[in-house]
Amino acid sequence: MTDDDLTRIEQAFGVQLPHGYRQLLKSPPRLLVALMEAFAKEETELEIPIYLKADVVVAANEEVRDPEMVFGPDEEPWDRELFVIGGDCGGNRYCIKPNSGSSTVYEWDHSGDCDLEVYGETIPRYVERWFAELGELAAMDCREDTTE
Repeated sequence: MTDDDLTRIEQAFGVQLPHGYRQLLKSPPRLLVALMEAFAKEETELEIPIYLKADVVVAANEEVRDPEMVFGPDEEPWDRELFVIGGDCGGNRYCIKPNSGSSTVYEWDHSGDCDLEVYGETIPRYVERWFAELGELAAMDCREDTTE
């Protein structure tokens, strides 16, 4: 992603993206790029944990800000303080609060009350936790099922 892409995103949504997130988008690790591309083959682009393409970042944030979209039991509009940076196949979103001056990543749980929980204190911690959870899933998939 280029500086022009990031500026376009910031202007479109009235946010100032944290430095760590900007750096991740401008120079993502090769392994992360490969994994996100693999995810994109299995899921829709809005169901991958870290959006690395400008058009996907824009689409995800336009989707949740659609005036027709409501969330939670009280059918509230999206909290515009939140900026979506990734998602999963269950409809949950990973978000930051870009105008807060923090790069904390939150997991927004779409079920129930649409809870918001810290997923990573920083962008690198978010990526580390995501990789750790992916490794746990991969290990579970590789175990031989001996109960049959």
